[in-house]
Parts: sequence; structure tokens; C-alpha cells
Amino acid sequence: MSRALGPALLLAAAAFAPGCGYEAGWIRPDGGRTIAVDVIENDTFRRELEFFLTQRLHEEIQSRSGLRIASRDAADLVMTGRIVDVRERVVSETRRDDVFESHVTVWVTFRVVERRTGALRKEFTLADSGRFFASAGEDSETGAREAFSSLARRAVENLEKPF
Repeated sequence: MSRALGPALLLAAAAFAPGCGYEAGWIRPDGGRTIAVDVIENDTFRRELEFFLTQRLHEEIQSRSGLRIASRDAADLVMTGRIVDVRERVVSETRRDDVFESHVTVWVTFRVVERRTGALRKEFTLADSGRFFASAGEDSETGAREAFSSLARRAVENLEKPF
């Protein structure tokens, strides 16, 4: 056997050898291959935020998890959520007492249940903050959207943890 052929045969054998049992990517919870995400409920007086958070959850699930989004009637799992509080805190002001920078903190509870049985698979609460600069024409909604983007990412990370 020539010297050049030896390494090539080793590479070919390695390519066809059985795997070690590891799988790349996200590992789904037992029985959960599809998930429906209900529109997040909003217990606060700040309207329209629930739609942005729901949209961000859909995007994060589709891009970061092994789950597929499905209709509520066809999904293995159903995720619901509730915005329970949104608070704004002024960080700095101008000399004229105008808000220069503020933080918005958002608290959201999530539940994941099996659609067929209604069994609770996971329940968790997350909080996150976003900031905005009034001097740049931003408002508290800008800060809340920043917080929701982070919350959606963290919620999907929480789905990856064992049930």
C-alpha cells in the first residue's frame, strides 16, 4: 500500500464509522417537536407590547431551537405568557430636569404545557431591562422592545433546559 493511500483510507473509514451518540444542535424535550405560542397577555397599562414580545418569541424559537412553530390545534406543546409589570427608572437628567437616559424593566411569566394532556411541563418568570435615550428621540417603548428581545432569547434558552 502506498504512503498516500494510507491516510486517505483512514479518513474514509472515519467518515463511515458509527457515531458516538451525540447530536449537534438543540435537543428537544421528550415528546415536544412542535410548539404553539399564544399571544402574550399584558397585565399592564402599556398597550401593544404583547404583540412585539410574541413576535420576538416566534423568531427566537424558529432561529434558535429545534422546535417548529405550529397552530395550537396541531402543536405538541403550548407556550403562554403574561407581562406582569413594566417599570421605568430615570438614570440621568439634563440640567433642566429633562430625562436624558432611562431604563425600562419588564417582568414576564411563561408556562409550557402539553397540548393533549394539559400537563405543566415548565413554568418560569424572567425579568430584563432595556435603556433608552430621550435626547435621541427614543421613549420607554424603545427600552421595552430592547428588554423583550433579550427576554425572548432567554425564554428559548429556558426551553432548552430539561423539563
